[in-house]
Amino acid sequence: MSWGNSSSIDFGNWSEPVIHKIGDVLEDSSTGKTYKQTGRILKYADVPDEKGIYLFRDIRDRENYYCGKTEHQTLRKRLTQHLTGESGKLRRGEEYKIRWITSSKPELSEAIAVIYLKPKYNDGKDWKYALKHKNAKEVLREAERLGFYSKYNQEEFCLNLIEYICE
Repeated sequence: MSWGNSSSIDFGNWSEPVIHKIGDVLEDSSTGKTYKQTGRILKYADVPDEKGIYLFRDIRDRENYYCGKTEHQTLRKRLTQHLTGESGKLRRGEEYKIRWITSSKPELSEAIAVIYLKPKYNDGKDWKYALKHKNAKEVLREAERLGFYSKYNQEEFCLNLIEYICE
């Protein structure tokens, strides 16, 4: 598994991807109904009313565009803001695959995801602050839960993380 934009990331604990064009009407492919309210399709897609992180990827599910966290709102509410084009982070009219995962520590989860996935539209923010005061086991457990760390890539993951921290 390569570091960053790999298409072979283990998203086993994440949601199934939902495809959406930013700012457009949404269509439920199973019923053929269209919705102008993104909240309805997100409810249908089982986006939880919980804290967590989310990831926007290209339609081919190969390139990472943007990773974010919920701070004082739920995943459903935050994704609704993105999908209506209110956030300004993603280009209106472009289709994305969206995945999410709940997290009791979204700041840590987001930092690990951004460091590992290197999304195209995440700013140059220093993500080391979110790792501060965390022990190594906690970081590795969360990276494993997110699907970025496993017995097959332990050395590569740890070396890349250390490289990032030492930059």
